[in-house]
Amino acid sequence: MSLIGKRIQHYRWGNGTVRAQRHGDFELLIQFDNGVVSWIRKNEVNLFSSNVETSILIKEPFQEIEEETDKIDEKIFLKRQAVEAFKLGIVPPFVKDFIFGRDKETEYIKKWLNQNEFNYLLLLGNYGCGKTHMLKYIKDLALEMNYAVAYCNLDPEESPFYKPKMVYKIIISNFTYDKGKKGFRNFILEISRKKTDIATDNPFVKIIINYPKDDEYFWRWLEADDLIKSIHGFPTLFPYGTAANIYCNLLSILGYFAQKSLGLSGLLLLFDEAESLDFPSLYSYQYEKGKNFFKGLLLTASNNPDLLNERVTYSTPVTGNKTGLIYCGLNKINYLNCIPSGLKVLFALTDSPNLRQFCMDIGYSRYTPLKTLTEEERREVVEAIQQLYISAYPSSEFNEKELYLIQKKALQLGRENIRSLIKCTIEAMDLRRHYPLENLRKLLQ
Repeated sequence: MSLIGKRIQHYRWGNGTVRAQRHGDFELLIQFDNGVVSWIRKNEVNLFSSNVETSILIKEPFQEIEEETDKIDEKIFLKRQAVEAFKLGIVPPFVKDFIFGRDKETEYIKKWLNQNEFNYLLLLGNYGCGKTHMLKYIKDLALEMNYAVAYCNLDPEESPFYKPKMVYKIIISNFTYDKGKKGFRNFILEISRKKTDIATDNPFVKIIINYPKDDEYFWRWLEADDLIKSIHGFPTLFPYGTAANIYCNLLSILGYFAQKSLGLSGLLLLFDEAESLDFPSLYSYQYEKGKNFFKGLLLTASNNPDLLNERVTYSTPVTGNKTGLIYCGLNKINYLNCIPSGLKVLFALTDSPNLRQFCMDIGYSRYTPLKTLTEEERREVVEAIQQLYISAYPSSEFNEKELYLIQKKALQLGRENIRSLIKCTIEAMDLRRHYPLENLRKLLQ
């Protein structure tokens, strides 16, 4: 039975919507209302009935063992949140404390953020190798380096690359700067007050800088509200797959003003699960539109001068005569507003021959692989997770022998990827904590 589109309730993460199913419906991809997107076992959620106000119970909420104290220390509470996040495959807030065996990659990222010559990066790694973890680390690092940052977890159904308007909307909704303290609307208000002198005929620039900011229709237009396709007085932000030039132009405006008006290092766009551009169910025309937006973002970030003045051929689709990029037939605005674009773009991709060929097809074969962790580095991961768990549940006691047995089991079961290694460690620690009188060897069988 298909549950896609159904509303659910999770005892810890709240309400959400089912976006996909896998493993014989054993797992559901849930987009929670709080922004979290994660695969959850079906028996962990309550499914809301479409006919009645009550819900159909699938699983009772898990009852945790109460602590002896009435009030849990805030630091302990945050650590428990981190444990639960790791258990669900989500990266916790203090990600820097859990970066292991990535010294070479992190140094390369720092150098990349500090230079202006190469403004795109393709991060390749196998499923579960820690790409999301690395991206969250890069986000925190970039914010400390005075970048505006938008971290985007792309959903192959809701926000694939062949829907540039939806991707743009996700970028705007996740836009942050000033070390994460300010969001998109603060940014627009600040650059408007600066009144940066820029000679341009770009209609987007004139509206962004000069339009009254107390008009909610302005914000709904600029933030690409799904309910609005056209607003009188504003250029239409078309939802078509051919409209990549519109959204690249808007992003290049934001990047330019980030640098020139606010003195930021630029605008960094981080795309997680970017392999949705090669999702198996795509039609060929969808694949081509996604590939076009992908290439357009890379060329825009790279300050390609051809994007400033190339002519277009009035074919179907409308195509640039120098870059081969597709333009919207109803608005042929340039992909790039001006140089510099102020953009840096990083895509995290699950490594595969198809994706490597895809990158070669659009002329961008330079990529950074995430290496497989050594056995010693994997052991360090387990030890760090164990210490986090012990500090999150200080009333539970683990002796050295028990920690060794848990480590051994986790290393055995979590051979495939880091995500599995972490989850196996936490689940084993859970078993020991919830069943302290049972034989641990039997529990781990």
